[in-house]
Amino acid sequence: RPLANANKIALQHYDAKDLKGLADKIKSQYAGKNVLVVGHSNTLLPTVQSFGIMTVMAMIPDSVYNLLFTVTVDANGNAKMTQQTYGKNTPWGNDATMK
Repeated sequence: RPLANANKIALQHYDAKDLKGLADKIKSQYAGKNVLVVGHSNTLLPTVQSFGIMTVMAMIPDSVYNLLFTVTVDANGNAKMTQQTYGKNTPWGNDATMK
């Protein structure tokens, strides 16, 4: 919420049970724009996968808070993902890799 408030952007809630719908909405309504999607450890990987990206990790432990996934969609609708860590090191999070 602090980021949205600082940029005077209204939050939009999404249905975590319809991540394909979220991906389709982002692709169709926000093409060429930056979109921040925030989720919990149990929804982050399915969100990335909803863009058609295969993930190497099967799950993210609840104790990991420092993973940042950037999904980029090209003009043809093809998505790619990069993963980074940020902030305080959390167990396992800095060693996690995805392709």
